[in-house]
Amino acid sequence: MKVAIDARWNYHGGVGVYVSNLITALPEVAAAHGVEIVAYQDSRRPICHQHPNLSVVPFDFGCYSPRSQYELSRQLRHDGVNLFHTPFYLAPFFAPCPVLITIHDLIPFFFPVYGRLHTELVKVAYRASARRATHIVAASDATRRDVIQVLRVTPDRITQIYSSLRHDIFHPDSAPGEAKHLRERYGIERPYVLVLSASNWQTKNLAAALEAIEAARGRCSIEFQTVVAGSPIGLDFSGWRHRLRNTIVTGAVPFEDLPKLYRCAAVFLSLSKYEGFGFPLAEAMACGTACIASTGGSLPEIAGEGAVILPASDVNGIAHMIVELLTDRDRRNEMSSKAQLRASQFTSIRFAENLLGLYKRII
Repeated sequence: MKVAIDARWNYHGGVGVYVSNLITALPEVAAAHGVEIVAYQDSRRPICHQHPNLSVVPFDFGCYSPRSQYELSRQLRHDGVNLFHTPFYLAPFFAPCPVLITIHDLIPFFFPVYGRLHTELVKVAYRASARRATHIVAASDATRRDVIQVLRVTPDRITQIYSSLRHDIFHPDSAPGEAKHLRERYGIERPYVLVLSASNWQTKNLAAALEAIEAARGRCSIEFQTVVAGSPIGLDFSGWRHRLRNTIVTGAVPFEDLPKLYRCAAVFLSLSKYEGFGFPLAEAMACGTACIASTGGSLPEIAGEGAVILPASDVNGIAHMIVELLTDRDRRNEMSSKAQLRASQFTSIRFAENLLGLYKRII
């Protein structure tokens, strides 16, 4: 049995994280089931992971290119693929085998992230891909419900499977000198409250997080920094860039620094209006960070008891909780333990086993 993964999406935000986790988790478990894994990669964005049960095939046609539809069909037929899994909503329409697509969220149906014409074209593509796909993986129960209600997919054609976390990378065990590294490279001093800025700023709700942090600063008995990491686009659109006090803006950080930022933070805030899974929250929990999350999309589901959940509109409640976590070490340690316990459930073996079971049922 041969399953092909469309790994060309390994550059694309949360989808790229999903691809990385998929390529890392699947080959080893699949080998025990007699399933061969093939990854189609764009040579400009090569896959780093290697495994004896992972064959990498160059496929240098753009993900949105009309020509790639024909070329992909030809490649799948040539490789004798039994199932094609694309980690994003865009399905190949002429594939000679069953097609599985992963839908992470339905943001374009709920938020104006594109221009009007672009949005309508994306919606058409979602609907057409949902009809074409043999089966759909939903990144969370929240996404599964949205797909059923918005795309009118029957429940028997959609399966919810959580992604895994890279626990070899995102873990609570600090290496010597991490705090020193952050201080020397970025000027970060502990304690600090961490938030992420993103280019897809419309749903990330950074403004609410920064408002709550500034409210907490006026009530807190200890000095703390605000650290804003990631693309500066979200911060620019938040309207808070020139209103913040005692703040470090790192800009985009190397991937290897991200777990260090989580581990050394006193508090991490994720107040998105909508998330299909919410990798930053899950990664921060895996690092043992005390987390506060909103009720947006899947965040309460992913957090479980591993984070404090409050409506993003409750600025006073969030500010109060920031102060509590900063000043009460026992409470912070309690939330750290709960975060690690919840994050430990997102394992690569569970992710791979669930997918392999679904692959076999579809084939």
